[in-house]
Amino acid sequence: MKIFNGVCISIIWITLMGCYSSKPATPKTMKYNIIIGTGGGFTGIYNGYYIDTIGNISSWEGRIFTNTNLKYITTLSREQLDKISGLVLDNDVPGTNYKNSGNIYSFIQLSYNNFKHSVSWSGFEPDESVPTNIKEFHSQLRKIINDTINKQLN
Repeated sequence: MKIFNGVCISIIWITLMGCYSSKPATPKTMKYNIIIGTGGGFTGIYNGYYIDTIGNISSWEGRIFTNTNLKYITTLSREQLDKISGLVLDNDVPGTNYKNSGNIYSFIQLSYNNFKHSVSWSGFEPDESVPTNIKEFHSQLRKIINDTINKQLN
């Protein structure tokens, strides 16, 4: 009888462990928070978007970026998060140093824990002096942001 009880308990335990391991995966996260923005000029006001590591897109506006002036818009899908993470790596954004500013300039900043890396260029859109990988990343990131926001509005 003791052997039978031991076998039953073992079967129950194995079954419960199988159920535990089959729970849904946690949402995918990116490694970086991303700030994208444009501004300056005589007003000194900047605006843009902030994407956190779980994919929340927020708009922001101000003389500087702060977490207090964020306005939540929508959340990226898991596939979009994966795509952005891949774009960061494929375009070696953290390894590219490019800083050029003017009266009005645009920037992309990646941050993670104590790591911050930014690239910037004069004007609204990257010109021919901006490294190709940064132009590609900016273009793809803006497309993902705009498509996601437009999809939510429709």
